[in-house]
Amino acid sequence: MTRPGFRKRQLSVFVLALLATSTTLYAQREFRELLSAEREWVELPDDWHEPGEFVVGRLMYPPSPGCGVGGGDWTQGGTSWSVDYPRGDRTFVRLLERLTVIDVRSVEQPVNLDDGDDVFYWPFLMVQMPGCWELTDAQAAKLREYLLRGGVLLA
Repeated sequence: MTRPGFRKRQLSVFVLALLATSTTLYAQREFRELLSAEREWVELPDDWHEPGEFVVGRLMYPPSPGCGVGGGDWTQGGTSWSVDYPRGDRTFVRLLERLTVIDVRSVEQPVNLDDGDDVFYWPFLMVQMPGCWELTDAQAAKLREYLLRGGVLLA
């Protein structure tokens, strides 16, 4: 015999667990493709939508003034963080696939430090031209936390 209200509490716990799980699954930003600094679009591989055990992240950052690469809104691409993007990232992915047994997603993931906790879902980040970045104090603090948590940054 169950106590009154026990089933209600069980159901409440189940619903809360289900909500927590579903929000965690959708916490990562979806794949997006932004403009390269070279102002070219690279064709998506046929399997771009298939997940992989390993994803190459590309760190997005605001450029320092006078860096001389692109211009405009850095969150849309076309500035120093997007030099050789996405061509270089996809070449790196193909090399990893060829030389290792790692299941690598065929497309990169642009990662913006200002997108909440999204950076913590991508344990491997590449950064192009880090000498041109001008991180805010909040971005630098988040990048530091990312690295202290075990994230890898290839510069």
